Amino acid sequence: MFKQPLIYTKPSNKVTLSNLYPGTLAEISRLYMLDGRTGQNFTTEDKQRIGQFLQLMNSLTFKKKLNQIPRTGYLYFVDLFQGDTKVLRITFAGDVQIDGTYYSIDSDGIYSFP
Repeated sequence: MFKQPLIYTKPSNKVTLSNLYPGTLAEISRLYMLDGRTGQNFTTEDKQRIGQFLQLMNSLTFKKKLNQIPRTGYLYFVDLFQGDTKVLRITFAGDVQIDGTYYSIDSDGIYSFP
């Protein structure tokens, strides 16, 4: 009698934005972005542009950093809103901070937001 082989799969500690956001990304209605170097800001309620940004962010995988000591300064931050309620902040400063937790971007490639 043959036994089934025991297959062990190491759990992944990589997550996507959809895994990190408890709500529905399709319900995001406004995006506010601030450049921490220049103070220039950008706001859009255009569903297509919001969708492009969310698609880009969801194509990345994030790995939680061991070092969760608060940092200062940032290159950019993006606030996501449902109606008038801010539901998520993503801060870019070498590491990525998503609602207070630091992650490294674990995806390969160069990304840009049109």
